[in-house]
Amino acid sequence: MLKFGEVIDFRITPMNVHGLRECRYPVNPWAFNEIIGGEETAKWKALNPRLWLISFNDVMIEVLFETVSLISRDAEGGPQHKTLVGALRNPTASHSSCVLPSFRD
Repeated sequence: MLKFGEVIDFRITPMNVHGLRECRYPVNPWAFNEIIGGEETAKWKALNPRLWLISFNDVMIEVLFETVSLISRDAEGGPQHKTLVGALRNPTASHSSCVLPSFRD
């Protein structure tokens, strides 16, 4: 599970791997793609943001953020919803962060 800090923008776009050719940036399927020099990061240059496009089978997640950290690794393969609920109940979570579970196909 990843925790993004100081999230500037977050989008979920329905897009399957065949539609990646139509994406505004070249991205690899089923991967975390960091975009360097995109217009989104230029707009927020003073914050030193990073832009990740994360592609799955049927969805693209776009996150524009300042920091990211690994907060949990589920080595046992338990239910994803329980891992997510546990992270959301964490009292140290801030309003400017976004938590993403790691999805498995």
